[in-house]
Amino acid sequence: MGNPIDLILHTLLDRTDPALREKLERFLPSAQRERLRTLPICAVEEHETALLDQIHWSWLVPTLKSYSHQDQQWFLSVLTPTLATALGRALQTTIEKRTPSAAGRAFLRRFLTQSLIDANPHRLPASWLPDSPLKRLIHCSKQELIRLVDLLPLYDLALEIRHIVEARAMKKIYSALSKDQQSFLKQVLAHHDLTTTGRFSLDRWDGTTDTLHLLLHRRGLTALAIALSTQDPGLAWHVAHQFDIGRGHLLLKLLEEHASSSHAEILTNRVTEILAQIS
Repeated sequence: MGNPIDLILHTLLDRTDPALREKLERFLPSAQRERLRTLPICAVEEHETALLDQIHWSWLVPTLKSYSHQDQQWFLSVLTPTLATALGRALQTTIEKRTPSAAGRAFLRRFLTQSLIDANPHRLPASWLPDSPLKRLIHCSKQELIRLVDLLPLYDLALEIRHIVEARAMKKIYSALSKDQQSFLKQVLAHHDLTTTGRFSLDRWDGTTDTLHLLLHRRGLTALAIALSTQDPGLAWHVAHQFDIGRGHLLLKLLEEHASSSHAEILTNRVTEILAQIS
């Protein structure tokens, strides 16, 4: 995994006039020069303010709540209609027409963007992230990510089901799953020689549909966090911000708790397998 600073430096040097680059590289330690030669060139730099159009709207609520109604209206005026409408509902405010100048618009968008990235100043822009099979996650919608999370734990549920012989218990489990989950579970049971990533015990299930959904969803988020734990930290940041703020914070918390898991490779393969089907 490349150091973010090295990745940025390598890309900037690559865009520099060769003669100037040679002079600049003389100031670097030889070990760093050698390290830079092994790194890929990052994609074209993105405009940071584009983050505002990519994240889930709920991440902006804490910032906007700290401002007056009038200030909120100016901030909402520089967001997309979809984002502004969702935030208006969350803030319980009607949206009033505002027309900021070009400079005002740029300032307001930069201000909101900075409120997002202050907590993680070393996060790489999405287009600068190293290539990875999981980089596709940042192009998923919130709905696609939730579907991924709801399907991921079915590999482990399939292992549990193989030990259940009572038809009534099996029927109860299947009836509590969505049609999408039922179809995927049958696919897993039919085509996979499964490796355990830790037993998914149904002992805590009280038999209700809602409880099973919560248990599966939490396990799915944990599985995604483990898969992301071996990637550049910036990727997890971007994925978390595609979710609503509640799930996003939980994903980042789970990533810290399971950073040393030995199941990362297995779960990475499962994520990419599901991604191929849903995106």
